[in-house]
Amino acid sequence: MSDKEKVVLEAGDFSKALRGEIKLPVGEVLQRSWEITLRALPVMLVGLAILFVVNSLLSMLLDNWFPLEQTDPDPVNVVLRSFISLFVVAPFSGILIYLGILNAGDIKPDFADFGRALSRAPQVILATFYPSILLTVVVVLALMLGVISQALSMAVIFAVGIYIQLSFILAVPLVLDRNMVPHRACLASFIIINKQMLPVFAIYFILLLIVLISMLPLLLGLIFTLPLTFNVTGVIYNTLIGVKRNPLVSNSSASDESSERDLNDD
Repeated sequence: MSDKEKVVLEAGDFSKALRGEIKLPVGEVLQRSWEITLRALPVMLVGLAILFVVNSLLSMLLDNWFPLEQTDPDPVNVVLRSFISLFVVAPFSGILIYLGILNAGDIKPDFADFGRALSRAPQVILATFYPSILLTVVVVLALMLGVISQALSMAVIFAVGIYIQLSFILAVPLVLDRNMVPHRACLASFIIINKQMLPVFAIYFILLLIVLISMLPLLLGLIFTLPLTFNVTGVIYNTLIGVKRNPLVSNSSASDESSERDLNDD
């Protein structure tokens, strides 16, 4: 593909995104994400390998510490396993999200960025934890509906679960790229995404189909489509908000004052 045929998406603006003034083109986002995936594949595959190893080791430990019976799993063990997995895995997922942000902003990532992303691990965990708590509350309430209708209960969990996951997809990017405090990053993501929910849903629905198709030839296609999923998040973030040109500073704990001010003014 020549440079003339490559998709160019302008970087967004935080205040305009809060007001819903930026268009999110579905096709262009997916095409742009694919282009930067091919360009930055090696470093992202290393990040995925680390995430896979961490997740595999954690699963073995959790199987020993909090075993689950297939016929009658202990609810306490289910909850403990879920939250322990969140706390351990979230920072390593944050590495890949950060690489996707850099790719979307045409900033060449390197292995030093792994450490930069991990330096924000507590904030990344919290930005992931808040939506998880909300989802847990929804699941508990929906299970209570199971007394009336189990089908209704599962439908509520499925629909609201997707809605929550999509609403907060920009929380971790805001924490990593703009150093926003987690609860305000979650609020900003909720506001911005809910003004773009239809195109965001369309993007991730098509992405899901792409991932499923890529699994057919012996799962080999996942080598490309798993990095693609993180780059999609980065492209959505850059298109709506805009990636900052200065890389994340590992010892920085201050939030982005301009972003905070825009959020307060909205």
